Amino acid sequence: MMTPIFTVTSTLIVAGVALLGWAGGYALDRVITAVSGALLREMARCDSAELPGVQIRRGSRSWVPWVCAISSALLAGRYGLEWTTLWALLLLWALLILIFVDMETLLLPDRVTLPLLWGGLLVNSFGVMTDLHSAVWGAMAGYALLWTVYWVYWWATRREGLGYGDFKLLAALGAWLGWQALPSILLLASLSGVVTGLFWLWRGGHSRHTPIPFGPFLAAAGYGVMLWGQGGLP
Repeated sequence: MMTPIFTVTSTLIVAGVALLGWAGGYALDRVITAVSGALLREMARCDSAELPGVQIRRGSRSWVPWVCAISSALLAGRYGLEWTTLWALLLLWALLILIFVDMETLLLPDRVTLPLLWGGLLVNSFGVMTDLHSAVWGAMAGYALLWTVYWVYWWATRREGLGYGDFKLLAALGAWLGWQALPSILLLASLSGVVTGLFWLWRGGHSRHTPIPFGPFLAAAGYGVMLWGQGGLP
């Protein structure tokens, strides 16, 4: 367990982090809009680009600060005011950006996933969230697992079932949380993805060929593992 930065009551910690998350959510909203817009402009310049189901929401998302505040407060309640909490919050906020960008564009940008991957390895070189050995193997195993699933599915169906951004996101989660967290992340992400897909089919308006971004499920599962402290977390 990490040494607390300073001692205050847990209620004040959670309330303070919630306010920080609420304020930071407005900044995240701007980042999400900027990243999504840049991705779509880049794709629009490619003559062969096809973006089925892709849309970008202009303007503000009034609910993003609340999502950020609640999820940040839960992390603070889990870890207390420790150095680990600071890095866990940075990981959470990056995951929130990726969730909303992927929902709006069906893309996970390298400009976010790759720094997140290297950041996890750097942070864990000091043993903050897991040991470096677990982080390195987590990054390699995370990428290799979904890379393997991608090609097995492609050989079987001649269709793409995942994006390369999904490989990099799971690699980043492995770098931050350790290889021990990967089974839980994949199980939670797969189950929630299947349930969501079945619900969409049941409600109608979506066919079984409608693309569903897997990144949000991976990111949400990674957040869940952070809360539960499974895998290589302290």
